Amino acid sequence: SSVTDSETLGNAPITVSGADVTFTGTIIGEDQNSIQLILRRTSSGTDGNTSIKFEQPLGDGYLGVNASGSLAFGTAADLSTNKFTVTRAGDVGIGTSLPDTLLHVKAADTVTGVIKIEGGKNTVTSAGEINSQLDFGSNDGSVNNSGNVGGRISSITENTNGALVGMAFSTFQQSRAVDLQEAMRITNAGNVGIGTTLPENKLHVQQAGLFTGIQSTAGIRIKSDGASAIDNYHGTIALSRGTGSV
Repeated sequence: SSVTDSETLGNAPITVSGADVTFTGTIIGEDQNSIQLILRRTSSGTDGNTSIKFEQPLGDGYLGVNASGSLAFGTAADLSTNKFTVTRAGDVGIGTSLPDTLLHVKAADTVTGVIKIEGGKNTVTSAGEINSQLDFGSNDGSVNNSGNVGGRISSITENTNGALVGMAFSTFQQSRAVDLQEAMRITNAGNVGIGTTLPENKLHVQQAGLFTGIQSTAGIRIKSDGASAIDNYHGTIALSRGTGSV
């Protein structure tokens, strides 16, 4: 079946506009190999695109397949102004029709590219609630008991009313008591905690057990690039207060 300008197919509210566009072999309301609607362009035209137009007073929108075979959502009839593209390889582009990776977000000239993740309770009731998080997964089956998540960055509340928010960084270790657990925290005040979620200073390193100097697994090591074993332990820790130092 085919329809031309100002014609409809049966009782379907479809009107085709454009002499070079036809609905060929269109089936509506009838199953044909799980395809209910086929839109086919019979000539290449000037841009090689096949699209559907959505008209709206504030601006039109287009959904179609462009000349390269990618599924595109745009605001121009020739799909040149793509807002969202899915390539035949499965890569997704936002702001670009040529995504380089599985997800490629590109801002226009002079515009800062931003990805925003927002979530959590509308009203925070306790410290430790996760607002949003970014998980880093692995296809390796050894990363188990965590939904194949091998790393995580979380936005976490540090007050009962949500007024204080820190960042938690988690790592994975198989067969640990908690396989995926927090390894480092940056508090709302900018303190960094390694081995503690409550750092008391700008850098707070904590390890369970006794702190026995260089033999301990907790501490800070400052290492130079010296060739000998002795040289490798050269370094300096400077402690200052006001204008003086110790």
